[in-house]
Amino acid sequence: MTINNFVLSLYFLFVITLLEAQVVKDNSIAIYEEILSTRNPNTVIDILEKIDIDKTKEDSLKSYFYYYKGSAYGQLAKFDSALFYIDLANKSLPKGKNPIIEIQIFRAYGNINWARNYYHTALDYYQEALSISNELNHAEFQISLLGNIAGIYAKLDNVPLALDFALKADVISKKSGVVRPRSHMKIGMYQNKTGNYSDGLENLLKTQELIAIEGRDSIALGVSHINIAESYLALKDNQMARKNLQIANTILNKVGYKTSELFGAWAKLAIIEKNYPLAKDKLASGNLIAVNQQDKDEQKTIKELSKIVAIEENQLLTAIQLQDEIYALNDSIKSDKMLNRVYELQAKYEAERKEVEIEKLALKSQIQEKELSEANFKLLAILVISVLIVSFLVVYYYMKNKQSIADKMVQEQQLDALKQRVFELQLLQGETKITFNLKEINEELHTPLTERELDTLKLSLEGKSNREIAEQLFVSINTIKFHLKNIYDKLGVANRKEALQFAIHSSNKNNS
Repeated sequence: MTINNFVLSLYFLFVITLLEAQVVKDNSIAIYEEILSTRNPNTVIDILEKIDIDKTKEDSLKSYFYYYKGSAYGQLAKFDSALFYIDLANKSLPKGKNPIIEIQIFRAYGNINWARNYYHTALDYYQEALSISNELNHAEFQISLLGNIAGIYAKLDNVPLALDFALKADVISKKSGVVRPRSHMKIGMYQNKTGNYSDGLENLLKTQELIAIEGRDSIALGVSHINIAESYLALKDNQMARKNLQIANTILNKVGYKTSELFGAWAKLAIIEKNYPLAKDKLASGNLIAVNQQDKDEQKTIKELSKIVAIEENQLLTAIQLQDEIYALNDSIKSDKMLNRVYELQAKYEAERKEVEIEKLALKSQIQEKELSEANFKLLAILVISVLIVSFLVVYYYMKNKQSIADKMVQEQQLDALKQRVFELQLLQGETKITFNLKEINEELHTPLTERELDTLKLSLEGKSNREIAEQLFVSINTIKFHLKNIYDKLGVANRKEALQFAIHSSNKNNS
């Protein structure tokens, strides 16, 4: 081979390499555009499974591919896979090179932790993303992230703070001209929850107008009609409430979206109109959805409405049973929140521990033996402190819950003992044997006692505790409390002492 031929071969090899690189780049861009054209998470995963993302030469594009794959798994509630690919997206992108992708990655972390009920961790990520958005003065991300933060505070039962962040998003929207319909929806929802139904309705109607501009039915549009109906129910405009519920029903059926909130709103309207059979039918459908979705807050709401129906239909035993179930759900919700917080702290600790280990390995390859020894000491100290902090927090939450339960039991025992002592003293002072006659006692009452209530009163005035009465009558303690409240109301007294005085007075009167 001559020199000229050799040089010519090198030239052609160089040209072919450039062309191959251009083809790979063009193919990556085409894949990126294909991903943007679909919102189906399964389709996104299928597209990205066909390529080796790690071989993508452009860091920003590689990071985007991992980000979209992680987000798709997140939408499918496969959180371990979602976190794996979001981590890869984060590692693939040099810090400060593309802040827009950084914002999206932090927001993805926030969304995943929100879905896992790790609200405090989600809040940290949203605030980190918001900080970068504020530096860029990027209105669209600012509005979106403020809305996310508002949603977190609503989940943490701090509705006033949630409303404050939603209003901040609205201020930026007005200044920038960037319109996000769901921001108005959140403002309206939170205003309704704080009792400001007129302003809430105004923002919800504005949401409806903005979503309707898109010219298509959507879940957001259907949900907005439910919230508008709730406002009208609070404002006692049943006709407009019914109209919006009918529209919501049509839209959500069309897009195949089921929510217990729709059936709950229908039930409220039926209760107001005293159509209790319809209310029970709607509540049964709503409860089925809430149970399937494992939404305990919605289950509680459905049971509270069911209790109202039972009371209106004079089904007191059913109402008592429902109240017991509501108490149980309340305890379960509180327990879930505490457990989620503990798991959240453990997950945060594990993440910090992994970061410490990564730093430890990096230092081993960069510094000499002496420096490495010092670094190991520092890392160990950080790890020990982290373990102590997490252990302290876990023990603190556990002991706080345990102490709360113990204090409650002690208070109940002390109260029962005090009531027993008061009864004994009063009985000694009266020196009269108390006899009970349901007919005679009821003659003095505007609303008569039932036989079960008389049994409860007798045992109560014999000095038995609520627990002892419950065991003797084979009912729950909550049922006994419910009976005692009704008894006190009917006798016109506030406690056992006054009930005893009433019984003594009634007994003396009848004996004379």
